[in-house]
Amino acid sequence: MSANSIAGHKMWNASVASGKHVASASSRRFVVEWDISYLPESFLTLVRKSQFLHLASEELNEFFRIEHDFFNLLKLQILYDSQGKSEFWRRKMRTFHRILDINKDGVVSFDDFKILVDRFVYLGHLTPQHQKEFNQVVQSMWEERWGTISPYNLVTTEQYLEDMFHIVNDKQLRKKVHNFLPYLFKAVDKDKNGYITEEEFKLFYNCLGLPPDVALVSFTSVDENFDGKVTLQEFVKTGREFFLTEDQRKPSKLFWGPLVK
Repeated sequence: MSANSIAGHKMWNASVASGKHVASASSRRFVVEWDISYLPESFLTLVRKSQFLHLASEELNEFFRIEHDFFNLLKLQILYDSQGKSEFWRRKMRTFHRILDINKDGVVSFDDFKILVDRFVYLGHLTPQHQKEFNQVVQSMWEERWGTISPYNLVTTEQYLEDMFHIVNDKQLRKKVHNFLPYLFKAVDKDKNGYITEEEFKLFYNCLGLPPDVALVSFTSVDENFDGKVTLQEFVKTGREFFLTEDQRKPSKLFWGPLVK
């Protein structure tokens, strides 16, 4: 058994030895807990012994066989429990990728991000501090998801779908999926009264490159209490929900305009 293999066993076997009957498996984006109380006692015994390197060769073979089956089941469970599998959700993400693809060349670059940011900044309603924060948030988002800022670093639709799949299934990354939304709101709240009207919402759609005639439908979906105003809370809540929910009944599906086919 290699040193790395031993270390790996110790990582997820420790909880078994302590009697908690929970195993943890980690990957680049996931940390998953799995109830292994159903496993045979013979295997649990092997697990406990493996921590002290007391396994005989025939026991090692049995250990690896059951461990292999265990992690195959674990991978299936991760996929089963994951969000972002429905075609409806994938349509939504393709829709947003299309919005980010400013020059409509089929890929998203950091230049696309910058053009979109500049459209909102040029409205002239963001304070210098908010402009700085907005640019920092967008740059951090790019670097966390796609790495180096380079004209050769291009994000295809499929790559974006894969990235968003990881994000919606990671507790920490999910918390940041809406970080840029408050700046979009502040940029179109031209009178800075804490809410945006239908006309201000059309400014939002204009910056996105979407026609004003579809803005009313989206505005109505965001205006939860139908008072003709969209507050910052309503705006961020609905915009965030667009990325996270797979419920087709939610009006958030209209937040970024009509969904692509």
